[in-house]
Amino acid sequence: MPACTRSFFIAIPLGFLMALGVFMGLVYRQLGAPTNYSYWCSEVYRRKHEIADRTPSPKLVLLGGSSSFFGIKAANLERELSIPTLNAGTHAGLGIAYILERGKQFLQPGDTVLLVPEFELLFAGETNRQIWASSMYVDYVLARDPAYYRALPLLAQLEIAFMTSFKRLNQGLASRKNPEHPNPIEGFSAYDPSLVDSHGDMTGHLAQRRPDSCPVRDQGICTPLIYGLPQDSPGFPLLAPFCHWAAQNHIRVLATFPNAAHQPGYDAPAAFAFEKQMSDLYSSLGVPVIGRLHDALLPPSDFFDSNYHLTDEASVRRTSRLAQQLKPWFAPPPPSKP
Repeated sequence: MPACTRSFFIAIPLGFLMALGVFMGLVYRQLGAPTNYSYWCSEVYRRKHEIADRTPSPKLVLLGGSSSFFGIKAANLERELSIPTLNAGTHAGLGIAYILERGKQFLQPGDTVLLVPEFELLFAGETNRQIWASSMYVDYVLARDPAYYRALPLLAQLEIAFMTSFKRLNQGLASRKNPEHPNPIEGFSAYDPSLVDSHGDMTGHLAQRRPDSCPVRDQGICTPLIYGLPQDSPGFPLLAPFCHWAAQNHIRVLATFPNAAHQPGYDAPAAFAFEKQMSDLYSSLGVPVIGRLHDALLPPSDFFDSNYHLTDEASVRRTSRLAQQLKPWFAPPPPSKP
């Protein structure tokens, strides 16, 4: 083989590796540079960590996406159960792996965590990130949690880097020099972080402010309730190490079903089979399930702007029913016999 041909074939992989090195260098250069898009999740987490810091243990912590953030009132549970309660729900778009890992930071020995993962989260694992991870996930991890990104396996770092658009990369590099500041909120916004109350609950999404038309709320479908989940769904295995970590740290784990807008298809046998599938999964992990699936499937008129976001008023009613189901788990021990 002529020397020039050998050089050509050697130059191709070397050139690719050099280009990859430059690209990853730029990705690392902009890690931690704040962006407007990531501000909401970042500010919500900041507020909830502040609340956690001043909430004594033992406490109850709600862990999930926005279904629990918008749909369960930690303040009401605290009053009903007589235990300090924190709503640590944020955004399902961050994925189950991140929500569970970040959730550990809210928990202390003696606490109880109530898992409330959206149904789709159990389909979303680390091995199918390209399918479920939105631009919000990529933007948030790069902008607000560089330590989490650096701790990921190299292949996962590369995958997230390749999911980063050049526009987002340039935005991060620019924000490294001149940090982006959040846009001011004018009037009412259901996503105003200042509406997070002293228990981590979202407030302000009143029924009177409910949008008249909202396709994602009125026609949104939870596909697992129609088709079920494959037994090899990559979200499942992520629950086991979290439960193992909780056991090692003397943290009790409970689970319940997330609130979702009821659709006629959810009354079919597939939905009941899904409920059993979920109950069996949690049972295999030693996690009790609180309530039944249809306790959380509520009329679409109870939802604000998503098939997972209850109105403020409906969340109070939902929490009252959940509190009754949780009471046996927080009843004081019987007095010891003399």
